[in-house]
Amino acid sequence: MSRVMYAGFQCSSIGTFKMAAFWPTTRVMLQCCRMGRIFGGFINNKGTRVNWRCLVSAADIPQRPKRPSGTFMIFSLEKRQQVIKENPSMNIPEIAKVVGKMWRELSEDEKESYRSQSRQNMEDYMEEMETFKASLTEEEERMLEEQTQQAKSNKAKRKHKQELRKLEKPKRPLTAYSVFLQSKLKNASGSVTGKMAAVSKEWKEMSEEEKTTYYESAARTKQDYEAAMVDWEAKMEEQGNMSVIRKYRPRRDSGQDKKSNPRRHITDDEEAPF
Repeated sequence: MSRVMYAGFQCSSIGTFKMAAFWPTTRVMLQCCRMGRIFGGFINNKGTRVNWRCLVSAADIPQRPKRPSGTFMIFSLEKRQQVIKENPSMNIPEIAKVVGKMWRELSEDEKESYRSQSRQNMEDYMEEMETFKASLTEEEERMLEEQTQQAKSNKAKRKHKQELRKLEKPKRPLTAYSVFLQSKLKNASGSVTGKMAAVSKEWKEMSEEEKTTYYESAARTKQDYEAAMVDWEAKMEEQGNMSVIRKYRPRRDSGQDKKSNPRRHITDDEEAPF
């Protein structure tokens, strides 16, 4: 399921900057402002969290030449439609197995024609890359480098999350607002943006007494989470996975004492004020 864009703000908006200053994602917005990008977010697949980031359109960054397909992929693309036509009831994994078997049954001479095509495609690609790099301005080179570093960072984060899932790390508990949001979105109708706005408005208009149920629910789940984390980290310590244990995890900042930072520390429990 694809994510849905929830909001996008120009950094020139003073009101937006003041509003975002209370979010735990302030650093992301400031980074977007420095790069002259739009600050926006995407709702995750569960519809319970907004992931904020710098939004860059295709027009902002020159598009690199597309890397050519490898030898087997050239063969696969050529034969896939044939297999689908002959076996319309097959699913994707079954089609891939048939194509793989067809490749293994080819003689070396037959495979050489695909290898030759792959080499030629790579030579053409390298020439295109040389021309592309020569045409870039300094600003475009910087933007491409940022894009590359961001892609590497995202890949590392995805890999880390996959490892934590394999290690069965307990899921973080929902905040009071998230509990309320989750309960309301189940029966809400309309667009995602409209539902989020309506639920946010309802939460703001509720009294603290009306919110008590959700605060208590969040507190219980947090206690359960902390207890589960203690057991899980003890298990990880026994297995030698020290890098995933909180007390052994390296700090992300430069080591500066938080007390020397005049800005208020913002926790992950705070919700976006809309």
